[in-house]
Amino acid sequence: MITGTDLVHWQLRVAAGNALPMEQADIPMRGHAIEARIYAENPKKNFVPDTGKLLRLRPPHTHITPTRSVRVDTGVEEGGEVSVHYDPMIAKLIVHGPDRPEALRMMDKALGDYQVAGLSTNIEFLRNIVTHPDFLAGEVETGFIPKHSKELFPPEESKDFPVKTVGKAMLSLLLQQEQGYVGASPPQEDPYSPFSSVKSWRLGHPSSRTLTCLWEGMKAHVTLTRLDRPDSFYDLSVEVEGNPDMNCTYSRIFARLEKGPDAQGLTRIEMEGSEAEGMGVRSNVTLIGGGGDGGAGGAGNVLSPMPCKLTQVLVKAGQKVSAGDALVVVEAMKMEHVVKAPKDGVVERVVYEEIGCLIPEKKVLVTFHSSEEVVKEDA
Repeated sequence: MITGTDLVHWQLRVAAGNALPMEQADIPMRGHAIEARIYAENPKKNFVPDTGKLLRLRPPHTHITPTRSVRVDTGVEEGGEVSVHYDPMIAKLIVHGPDRPEALRMMDKALGDYQVAGLSTNIEFLRNIVTHPDFLAGEVETGFIPKHSKELFPPEESKDFPVKTVGKAMLSLLLQQEQGYVGASPPQEDPYSPFSSVKSWRLGHPSSRTLTCLWEGMKAHVTLTRLDRPDSFYDLSVEVEGNPDMNCTYSRIFARLEKGPDAQGLTRIEMEGSEAEGMGVRSNVTLIGGGGDGGAGGAGNVLSPMPCKLTQVLVKAGQKVSAGDALVVVEAMKMEHVVKAPKDGVVERVVYEEIGCLIPEKKVLVTFHSSEEVVKEDA
């Protein structure tokens, strides 16, 4: 972008036997360009790759008509899937400015405009980098990330119940249920019958529903009330058991379910002037009464860190292991990952043993005998 020339086009011309169209002295340098690579990964978990469907993928609006300032190079689209078989890169985001400070400012804005829902990305991590004072000053070397880890990987702001996040998740789930994405009732012959709707409609009463959920051992009751007019506004109240100071109420929240690719439902939510994508399905919030993933085991059991392929099994049932010992080796995104024992113990069962089998995320790989059983056996 700083030269205004297409080097790939030049390569093709030279490969065809043509001479270089310009000399080095004829190529002007204009401004400063910087590239950021958008990856499906979780920086806070040692950059573990993530997989799944891109339920929403909206690059900065300028990608529709590429400009001299912002360009997006990508090979995926909304509704596509990032699988375990290929590199998890989503796109290359390139910006150009008159100088480095302006290019970094534009990069921060472009990253802020990038919308990805359905899996984890490194977008916030990249924004933390391009806005860091030392990076802005050009003080960058190979130890930059570990040196500034506290700023680049900020801790969670609070361990209090995340009322906004939970409220959005429950509202998203409610809308998906109403529109038939989750637990829809069978269709009725009369589409205008109130019995063909799952919207909790009651004559003369506002539509209200209370959901109960868990987060980090805390239980909360979330009440959602649909306002009569217009149909896309809701009142939301959250009551946290044992923590009345966390209780709160939000009025006139805008929420609308957008039908995405492959009939996936994505909720557009605006709360107190800020917009967010509410999925309600990929979080550590558990809806009481809802089914689990069937993969979580007891304390100390080892789960698959991501969707992966099993390449090696290094232990067997009855084997004693120490914390940090390698248990199995899995492959994802062309990289091998060694899964290690979280504690000292005795292997009870190796769940997946067939080399080459595909394992979903958060499934139990190895189970351990309880500490009481180990003590009895040693005695």
